[in-house]
Amino acid sequence: MTQVSNDERNLVKPIDAPGFCEFVQKDWGPADRTVNLPAGLAEASVAHRARLSEALPGVRIALAAGQPKVRSNDTDYDFRPDSDFVWLTGCQAPGAVLVMQPVPGGHDAELFLRPPVGPGQTDFFASARDGELWVGPAPGLAEWSDAVGLRCRPLDELPGALGGQSPAIYAPPGVDPLLDALAGSTHEQVLTLRRTLSELRRVKDDWEIEQLRRAVAATALGFSDVVSELPTAMTGGGERWLQGTFDRRARTEGNGVGYATIMAAGPHAPVLHWTRNDGPVPRDGLLLMDAGVETDTLYTADVTRTFPVGGTFSAAQRQVYGAVHAAHVAALAEVRPGRPFAAFFHTSFRMIAQTLHDWGLLPVRARRARLLVGVPEGLPPGGPGARDGDGGRAGAVLPPERPHGAAGAARDRRADRGQRAGHRRRVRGAVGRATDHRGRARAVGASRPLQRHAGPARPDVVEVGAGHPGGVTGQVVGLDRRGVTGRAVVPHAPDR
Repeated sequence: MTQVSNDERNLVKPIDAPGFCEFVQKDWGPADRTVNLPAGLAEASVAHRARLSEALPGVRIALAAGQPKVRSNDTDYDFRPDSDFVWLTGCQAPGAVLVMQPVPGGHDAELFLRPPVGPGQTDFFASARDGELWVGPAPGLAEWSDAVGLRCRPLDELPGALGGQSPAIYAPPGVDPLLDALAGSTHEQVLTLRRTLSELRRVKDDWEIEQLRRAVAATALGFSDVVSELPTAMTGGGERWLQGTFDRRARTEGNGVGYATIMAAGPHAPVLHWTRNDGPVPRDGLLLMDAGVETDTLYTADVTRTFPVGGTFSAAQRQVYGAVHAAHVAALAEVRPGRPFAAFFHTSFRMIAQTLHDWGLLPVRARRARLLVGVPEGLPPGGPGARDGDGGRAGAVLPPERPHGAAGAARDRRADRGQRAGHRRRVRGAVGRATDHRGRARAVGASRPLQRHAGPARPDVVEVGAGHPGGVTGQVVGLDRRGVTGRAVVPHAPDR
C-alpha cells in the first residue's frame, strides 16, 4: 500500500496562496440585496409588537430568530426561524435578535443582524457559513430596516443593548446561545413571556386568517396531487413517492411542509405519527395522509384524510368512517360564539364512546368511563382536535368566552343532557347501525355482529380527518376481516 507523506497531504489552501486574497476580492459586480418580504408581513408585525408592548409594559423583551441546525459535519438543515420572532418582526434572517426597550408609552424596538460578508472581506471566500462567495448575496442593515420598519444594528452591538440588571430582560431560552448568555431570564420571566405571546397569538387578526386560508388552499392542491400519483405509488413508488409528491407542492406553493408529512398506507396507518414513509402502498389497503403546507409567512395548515387506495371502502370500513364522520359533524356544530371552548371536544368524545360501547370495545359503560377518567377508555391519548396555525404552535380560536358563573354552568349542563339523547340517534343514522336480539351492533351488510378480537396483526385502518383552519379531528379504529378489532385509538394531530 502506497503511503502518503505529510507534505503531500497538506495541500496549500487558497487563503494562504500568495496574491489570491487580493485577486479574489476585486472586480465583482453589484450584489442584489433586496429583501423579498411577503406582502403584509411587515405591517402585521408592527401591530403585533404593539400588542406585546401593551401586555408587558416596563420590561426589556428580547427574542432571537435562531441558528441553522447542523445536519451532518459541515451541512445544515434548511433554516426555519422562530415563530414568535417572525410574528414580531417579519424578518427571517439567521442569527437576528429583536430587542424591545421600555420607554414612556410603550417600547422602542431594534433589530440586531449579522452584516453581509461581501467582497473586500476575507470571510467573503473563507467562511462557508457567511461568505457570499459560498451562500450568495444577503440584504444589508439598511435594506432590512427599510423592509421591516425597524432600526437595525450590527449583531456585535447586542451585548451593549442588553447590559445591566434593570429593567429585567424577558427572553425565551434555547433559541440562540448568544441571547441565552446575555439575557439570564428567570424561570418566571420566561413563563410570563411565553404565556403572554401564546395568548396574544391565539386570536388571529384578519391578515393572519388570510394566511391560514392560503395554507389550506395550497394543502388541498397537495392532497389532489397525491391522489393523482396513487397508480405510481402502487406499482413501486410506495409511501416515499407520495411524500415527495406532497412535499414538492409544499415547497412550490410556500416555505415547505408545516411538519413532517405522514403517508401511512395499509398496516402503517395505526401508528399515530408514521413519518418514516418507507413502505409500499397496497391496492386493497387504506392510505392515511396527514400533511400541511406552510406559507412563506410561516402559517401552516394541518389536514388529515383517509381513503381507500382502490377507490372503495369495505362494509366494515364504511361503518367506522360513518361513525367518526357523525362525531366530527356534531363537534363542528359546537364551534360557534357563545359555546365553551371545550364543547366540541366533549361532544365528539361522547359520540365515539357510545359507538365503541355499542361495538363492545369499552370495558365499562360509556358514561362510567367518562365519569372515571374524563374521557372514555380506549379513546385518544392526545385529543380529537389540534390548535392550527403555524409551526410555533399558535392557533386560531374564537374570542375568549365570557365568564358566566354558576347559573351559566347549570344551563350548559342542562343543554348537554338534552344533547346526549340525540348523539346516539345521530350515530345510528350516520352509520346505518343495526342490532341483533342482544342489542349488539352489526356492520352494514355484515352477516354477524361486530366482535372484540385480540386478533392477528395487519389490520386495515380508518382515520377520518376533518382538516380545516380551526383544527383537525381524527379517529382511528383497527379493522380485520372479522370486523372491528380491540385496537381503538384516536391520534392527536400535531400541535402547530
